[in-house]
Amino acid sequence: MCISENTGTSLYVISEHLMFGYGLENLLHQSQTNVTVVGHAPSVAAAFEHVRASQPDIVPLYGHEPLLAGASLAARLLALSPVVRIISMSVDDNTMYCYQVAEHYINGVEDLLKALCH
Repeated sequence: MCISENTGTSLYVISEHLMFGYGLENLLHQSQTNVTVVGHAPSVAAAFEHVRASQPDIVPLYGHEPLLAGASLAARLLALSPVVRIISMSVDDNTMYCYQVAEHYINGVEDLLKALCH
């Protein structure tokens, strides 16, 4: 699913860094994409019920947590919502993993938007 102006896309942000979630929401708004951020949580555990209830299209994971158990966390989220797209990003080396196993290197907002469209 690609973020576009023609279709609405819902996003649920999971990040131990509160500023990241609100910064991403602001950047998407400034990019004039048709994205609705339906929630924020500091951890996957805190997000489970919200993800189940809101059924977002995309769940970005940002921080150290995705690296510790990225595939395991993705599997748990996919069990809640099989059609969700999960993007795991590392604060350590700017690496991004899109579950279904694609890896991208992020240098800026443009790279993130491109990854959301692949």
